[in-house]
Amino acid sequence: MIWAEMPYVESIYDKNNLRIYLSPADMNQDTIFACMVNSSTPAYENIKSWEPTDNYDIVHSGDFTVICNKKLISETTFDELKNGLFTYDSLVELIGTASFQDHLHGLGPYTYEYFPQGLSFIECEQDKYRLFPSQWPDNTSPIENPDKLAAFNRNLTYADYLTMQPEKRKNFALECFEQQKMRQEALAQGKKSPDGKYTAGSYTGHVFWKNYIVIASPDSSENLINVGDWLFDYQWFDDENLVLVKSFSDLYLLNIKSLEITPIADFRINPPEDDALRVDPGEKIYFKSRELDYEITLTFDEDGSSFTTNVKANMNMYYDNGNLQYKGEVKYDDSIGDYVPHGMGIEYYEEANGQKRYEGKFVNGAKTTEGTWHDLQGEQLIAYFEPIYNAVVPTNIKKKDFEAMKQLLQEAQEFCKSQGLQCKMEPPFNEIDTDNLVVGILDYEPRTSELYIGPYASEWIYRLQAQKDATGKWSFMIVE
Repeated sequence: MIWAEMPYVESIYDKNNLRIYLSPADMNQDTIFACMVNSSTPAYENIKSWEPTDNYDIVHSGDFTVICNKKLISETTFDELKNGLFTYDSLVELIGTASFQDHLHGLGPYTYEYFPQGLSFIECEQDKYRLFPSQWPDNTSPIENPDKLAAFNRNLTYADYLTMQPEKRKNFALECFEQQKMRQEALAQGKKSPDGKYTAGSYTGHVFWKNYIVIASPDSSENLINVGDWLFDYQWFDDENLVLVKSFSDLYLLNIKSLEITPIADFRINPPEDDALRVDPGEKIYFKSRELDYEITLTFDEDGSSFTTNVKANMNMYYDNGNLQYKGEVKYDDSIGDYVPHGMGIEYYEEANGQKRYEGKFVNGAKTTEGTWHDLQGEQLIAYFEPIYNAVVPTNIKKKDFEAMKQLLQEAQEFCKSQGLQCKMEPPFNEIDTDNLVVGILDYEPRTSELYIGPYASEWIYRLQAQKDATGKWSFMIVE
């Protein structure tokens, strides 16, 4: 079965050699108005010589033949139709159910198509339809000029009807031929599923809002899905699902078994960059959107019928001198109107391009305890954290010096506590003199001061001087 999300249903048989076109179930269920056969196959070879009859129109093109039902209306009925404005129910009373209902794009009107009768009706008022003849000039809108359409119709004759009615079926036959050609070309250039069983191809119809995915199955059946406007790219996610990139970089998942299309993520970028989509089959989806790289993980439920989406945004940030500053996950901070590090990432030294400074977890732009520090020579530092008065005390000590520094830091913190100081250590330090540790105090006010352990800074108001005597015991003194 092919359900194209076109206004009609298309069923295929005999290894794609026979296609039958039916009215949709909600209008005229199981009513066949046309079929197409591959007349190059032995079973249908004699159809190549068939000619139109009173009940069928027959159109040949290459290896294919389209046969359309034909059911002409009387002159009396045509005179009534050309002069009136009808509800669909009143059309059904006059000429039966339509082949299907179609819709012009956007705010355009609905139409009812009657292929056996060779007629079309367009909505001119809400739920009211007028005959829309093929002779109507293309450069004139029937919606903007309903009175002109009514006047045009009144001048039509039954001879005009007999002229225009076969054109409706001929145009449908030509559309069938073109659709078949585009399907074949799409599949010839299509993409195999990871297990090699299915082939998916894509093509665009006459207008940008009709983009199709055609899927060939192992049993030679096909599925054709109208995925709507602007299909930029598609790739297999696993053996049963396709990832689609549509307008504004909307990502969707198309399940080839259920034919359901489910949103994945919306990045609001139009158009996406070339080759923006990359898939690690069955694992992750990668999407590039301007300066951001997204990593998307889909977690399916047990029966695979639904999934949850986890999207991580990754970004490269740069210093003013052009050196790489940060690489990793980010989030948008509304308060500053820009992206900040958030999640796992790497911060680099400004003066040494590509040299890691910190690697680990960030939260809202700030580094956390869940990471490692490095000096300019690439040697790993130990990040030591201890809360004092609801503050955090990170100390960057070279790994080889950590044990020697640990006792000092503990004693320094105890001293700071006794003085009512908040302690805060500012990384990174290239070297720390373990025999003469300097701690700067920005403002010496109990419980409000900030304490910095590290190299001396001229803007500090006070320093905490640490001295080690011959026995290895530390003493501390606050100096200006």
